[in-house]
Amino acid sequence: MTMQHTTYLDQTLANNLAELRASTAGRNNQLFKVAARMYQFCEAGAWSHDEMSDILASEASAVGLHRDEIRATLRSAQRQAAGHPAELPNGA
Repeated sequence: MTMQHTTYLDQTLANNLAELRASTAGRNNQLFKVAARMYQFCEAGAWSHDEMSDILASEASAVGLHRDEIRATLRSAQRQAAGHPAELPNGA
């Protein structure tokens, strides 16, 4: 992975986590949207699913979601993203 890819991926992750942290209502729905997006990067090989699940679960817990709902939402988001890898822009 090139330095440009790393910078792009780091920024993408940071932006998505900020979006989750900023949500005040519908946090579980927001977690699903963010997780489905980020799992597409896992499908493309940028992160492992386990690594991303740990990151997302930690953030979701910090915004007040409970462990069981986090697990269920992340499983659903992984199913949504399965077979749909994110495409990295040229030069990213």
